[in-house]
Amino acid sequence: MLDLLINYSITLVRFYFVKRFMTIFFGFSFQNRGKEKIVYVLSVVLLGTVHTIFSSALINLVCNLLLFYFIASLYEDNKKTKILVIILVYGINAICDVLSAFSFNQYVYREEYKEITPVVTVFFIGISEIIIEKYLIKKRRKKCIPLHWERIIFVPSISIALLISLVISNLNNRVALIYISVSLLLINLLIFYLYDALADAYMQLEERNLLERRAESYSNQLKVFSQSQERIRGLYHDLKHHLGEILILAEGQNKEKITEYIQSMQIFIENPLEYSKSGNREIDSLLNYLLKQAEEKLNLVEYKMNVPKELKIDIFDFNIIIGNLIENGIQAAQVSDKKWLWIFIEYEKGLLFIWIKNSYRYHPIKKGDKYISLKRGGEEYGLGLQNVKSVMERYHGSMEIEDKNEIFEVKLILYL
Repeated sequence: MLDLLINYSITLVRFYFVKRFMTIFFGFSFQNRGKEKIVYVLSVVLLGTVHTIFSSALINLVCNLLLFYFIASLYEDNKKTKILVIILVYGINAICDVLSAFSFNQYVYREEYKEITPVVTVFFIGISEIIIEKYLIKKRRKKCIPLHWERIIFVPSISIALLISLVISNLNNRVALIYISVSLLLINLLIFYLYDALADAYMQLEERNLLERRAESYSNQLKVFSQSQERIRGLYHDLKHHLGEILILAEGQNKEKITEYIQSMQIFIENPLEYSKSGNREIDSLLNYLLKQAEEKLNLVEYKMNVPKELKIDIFDFNIIIGNLIENGIQAAQVSDKKWLWIFIEYEKGLLFIWIKNSYRYHPIKKGDKYISLKRGGEEYGLGLQNVKSVMERYHGSMEIEDKNEIFEVKLILYL
């Protein structure tokens, strides 16, 4: 009974550190806090039972992997980040398992651990987690797709495969096994630092691009505002004459000419560069800038936009979505024969609909279901769509991409 209690206590501590690992990467984005507690309690019971029944290192490693996968899948983030986190955290746990197994005796595959082994494992995991949280991961940030995640995931994957092969082969050199385990542990700890550095570099690059786009959009919006003010001042200057003309038409009871005259005044006030008039400064600036670019570079630009002043979306996220989709559409349409872009943005009852279509000349290059390029020469295009998809997932939305008859279209629905 005492052994059973110790076993479950050690498993509980292990999953406490697993939860801390998950929080480092995902924050507190678990879908439901009450459900989170239940999931971790069930994981402790399940893994504690497996440890009680089976003493095999390989069985325990497999069970850990399955449980980590299940837990990570319940957090809100993109799939690539989840896979990377699973492999990184699992790699640390696996290395600590093997290191503790050989620290006090020459472990033999399929034989039982020493009783102190699980305690040492949890100690190693705890020390690793504290080092990562305090020194290797500087700060939590907005969720993003990690740069070069396929290359990052390669190191912990190889480490796990190497450890499993060493355990199964029953290598007799205990000192060599400890040395290899410690070396792999240090390498995998450095991978956390590398991940943090790459994520930080990615976010800085993305923020710089967004700031440049925002600065240009503000500059354009200032010109739009200045032109609009000039038109209003011009109308105000001649207002006495306009009112006199309307009065003459009214005395003659000529309703049609009164309507035409007032419409002419409205057209005079309207600024052709003011495409978006939602009243939201950030959104109007961005859309006016992008549509001005489209009008200058393409033959035909069609748009319909209905966006409220108070739109409950982070302007950073809106910039990523609209900026990437419209800029990519302009670039692809610019080299096509039609040079055509069509934009539809509509907000209704908490749903934001975004539908963008553009003509293209060079057929999109795909790798599986991922778009790599829309431009000749294979220039990177897919990263923009992946960023859009990452933002879309945070709003529990959906995205459809279709290309046929030299028309590329993207449909998004965001739940705000």
